[in-house]
Amino acid sequence: MINALLLLPLLGLDIAPQLAHDEPPPPYVSQGSYRTLSCSLSLAPDQLVISGGSSIEGVRPTEVAAQLDRQKAAIQRYLQGLKGSLVEKEHLRAARNVDDVKSGKQPYIHLMRFEALLPVGANADQAIEGLIKLGMDRYGKDANIDDYSQYKVLSSYRATAAKSRITAAREQCLQEQVQACNKESGGKCKQRFELTASQFEARGVVNSENRYFDDAGLQRLDNLDAASAAPVQVLMRLTVHVGNK
Repeated sequence: MINALLLLPLLGLDIAPQLAHDEPPPPYVSQGSYRTLSCSLSLAPDQLVISGGSSIEGVRPTEVAAQLDRQKAAIQRYLQGLKGSLVEKEHLRAARNVDDVKSGKQPYIHLMRFEALLPVGANADQAIEGLIKLGMDRYGKDANIDDYSQYKVLSSYRATAAKSRITAAREQCLQEQVQACNKESGGKCKQRFELTASQFEARGVVNSENRYFDDAGLQRLDNLDAASAAPVQVLMRLTVHVGNK
């Protein structure tokens, strides 16, 4: 196994990738053979994500919609003051049945699910408290739309542009294999490493669907959300075909 650690540019810092190997591969491997390379990547989160929603009830649909718009604008101003932004998700409109209305409940409901995106170093508890004061009354990624648990995860830490960062790490891992081969053979290495398959494991992510994925899963990947601000460790197992250049 070849263990590698790749440091990619994080948070906009211009840091050159570095890949270290415990031991180089043999300078010459039989043509047509397959090898498995193991590399690892450390992805530092660059956003704090607060997941929740707001609901408004009223007598008339237009009245409810206008009130939700005012609440959304107030939340946007609050987040801008924290150098953050608001991303609106689902916006649901619902109406209660006649029996509920007769019991005194309002007939119309608007529910907006959102994500509040903040710098990774922001104070999560203060931000959550401020959002609650402005009307956040739904909590967690599902915002109580599907009530599968009594506990709701309010905050997570996001490593953005995960697909491009992992793809660059994989390419760098392959390039380093060729460079190590040339170094071992005094620059006479005639081999090339052609990638045939990839398997990934992301440790510490919140969404179990993003824990294990392959090449197809990598293409669908956008961001990786973790439970803490600690770097997400991505382990890569690359199957390569060895041939001549």
